[in-house]
Amino acid sequence: PVAPVVRACVYSAVMDRDCKAYEVDLEKSDCNHQSTVDSDPDVIKPGTTGISQVAAYQAVMILAWVKSGFDFVAPAVWDAEIASLSEALWVVSAGAWLLGCLFWAGALALSRDFGLVMSVLWLIGGVAYTICVVVPEELEVDATVALWLCGGITWVVACVFWVGTASKLLDGRRHVWEILVVGFFTVCGVAFWLAPLVRGATGHGLYLELSASSWWLGGCGVWIAACASGNWLLE
Repeated sequence: PVAPVVRACVYSAVMDRDCKAYEVDLEKSDCNHQSTVDSDPDVIKPGTTGISQVAAYQAVMILAWVKSGFDFVAPAVWDAEIASLSEALWVVSAGAWLLGCLFWAGALALSRDFGLVMSVLWLIGGVAYTICVVVPEELEVDATVALWLCGGITWVVACVFWVGTASKLLDGRRHVWEILVVGFFTVCGVAFWLAPLVRGATGHGLYLELSASSWWLGGCGVWIAACASGNWLLE
């Protein structure tokens, strides 16, 4: 009989066609997956060791900003005495900053998103610092105070943008918001770095203020390098 033979031939041809189509689709899928892995800097590729590029940038930033925070609060710790509201706010500011860095380190270690907690803590730190600058009754506004205020205000503004992105209130144009955040943080660091030079500080005071602001700017520099290489940290 011819009919069974014809049916068998047709069935065999259809199976061969379907198998070849499946193999083509599978190859395309593998190529697309590999392309995604190769193009994503945050993916640790099979056969490699270490952490992702974004995580590496974040780790360096955490170390720099922790050192900045310790240098910032060091004079108050050495005095071991908080004699005024301004000094108390200064310690609160540094404490909030270091606590935010601790949450960042925890987020990195646990692969969790603590961006909102971190940014709120740093916002509290910025507000506390700005208030501590203006609260003294005998405040005389000069170049040094103006730089301190510039640092405090830009610190607060940067954190407001960060809170907005972390809470999804500023959801569109995230790269623009991130550039603004790192930009205001950088201006803040420059203001802090210039303040002791304008004031004519000497000795340990000069060293600690320059060290704190230099580590702050170092963290900002790492962030700028990350953005320039396409490793956006607020995504």
